[in-house]
Amino acid sequence: MKRSTKIMSIAIPFITAFSSCFFMAGTEPKEGATKKDEVMLQMMVGILNQGHFSPTTIDDEFSHRAYKMYIERLDYQKKQLLQSDVDELKKYYSLIDDQVQNSDFTFFEKSYTLINQRIKEAQGYYRDI
Repeated sequence: MKRSTKIMSIAIPFITAFSSCFFMAGTEPKEGATKKDEVMLQMMVGILNQGHFSPTTIDDEFSHRAYKMYIERLDYQKKQLLQSDVDELKKYYSLIDDQVQNSDFTFFEKSYTLINQRIKEAQGYYRDI
């Protein structure tokens, strides 16, 4: 029990830092991944494979679960993303595992761009009112 608590206390800050780097207000993701992002992703993969209390294989099943959870949490009230946006992101449904293993941030950058675009559109609507 102590080991899993210790691992989670290390993993949670990394996961939080990684996910927040894409959703910080006013911060656009850079073209391609930075070295820092790649290192953080490699650390998270290592934790999932070796340090997690229930090690996870990064495969298509992982991609499907990650995609579903990510989309649900990205627009949990289903107020921002259009169906066309979700359809566009759906092409990454089975590719997330490959992107994670290759330190490719295309899916996350695309989702970041889409959600920010929709938020700016919504802000335009309520500013007009």
